[in-house]
Amino acid sequence: MSSTIFVICIFALVPAILWSIPKTRRNSGMTMTALKTVPLGMIAFFILNYLPASMPLLSGVLCWAIILLLARFIRNRYKANWKYPVFIFLVAVPFSIFCLVIAISANFFYNAVRYAADSEQYHGEWLATAIPLPGESKTKLSLEQRSIHPFLAEYDYQLVFERDGRKTAQRLLTNTGGRTQFNLYTLIDGRLYLESKENRCIADPEEQTVLGVQMFNGQPYASELPNETVKSFSGIQEKDGKTYVEYNNRKYEAHLINGAFDGRKYYGTIRSRKFYSAAEKPETKLTTLK
Repeated sequence: MSSTIFVICIFALVPAILWSIPKTRRNSGMTMTALKTVPLGMIAFFILNYLPASMPLLSGVLCWAIILLLARFIRNRYKANWKYPVFIFLVAVPFSIFCLVIAISANFFYNAVRYAADSEQYHGEWLATAIPLPGESKTKLSLEQRSIHPFLAEYDYQLVFERDGRKTAQRLLTNTGGRTQFNLYTLIDGRLYLESKENRCIADPEEQTVLGVQMFNGQPYASELPNETVKSFSGIQEKDGKTYVEYNNRKYEAHLINGAFDGRKYYGTIRSRKFYSAAEKPETKLTTLK
């Protein structure tokens, strides 16, 4: 959100100055009209596209509605004689493209400075994707992700349970390269199994718990996950008759869960920031699991 605010402040500056000065406020020339209207429409576009349920088409329509309504006000109020097609295609459209270039450049610069200042602490805001649960449940479940690099597709993930207004979050393994894709499966005991190229985990909406899953000798083992950024982890290990996995150099006991996936059924998938049901997108096998 901070980079969006930075861009909005830049775009708000010029029209705020021009509308506040009587001489420029009354100036109804096409260029001056564009300077007073296009940035305000672009601000609405950026705000709407930041929302979790962003709709680019609706954002674009609202953007141009604001531009044209303000331009109409200026034209009628100050008796301008320019024609709408000329204003739109020769001034407003080119200027809006220029504004997009400025926005992308400003966002790039802002995030580059943040990342250069402290790459370890750099991250974007958590963005949620709601996961509709099968059947009736008092719990809401969502997958949240945040960018950890200003340019590359690298993300932190966490599952968030919400019940009676209270939220519980559990961190998952970090995606160190590649777009977000999770396959979701229902298990016969009512839990959900989530699988990506970095993560295998079982989420229990009723208990609001998450277990990490790793394969060992072709068999699944489950363990607790640390609720923090995982910087290092091992596969399943055996010692003194016990099995365990290491996260951040700490040992977590792992238990064989044979039969847990019997009867599992493909439920849907999350691509980028959107959930698709099994009917909307068929199952795509993931071949790069660790």
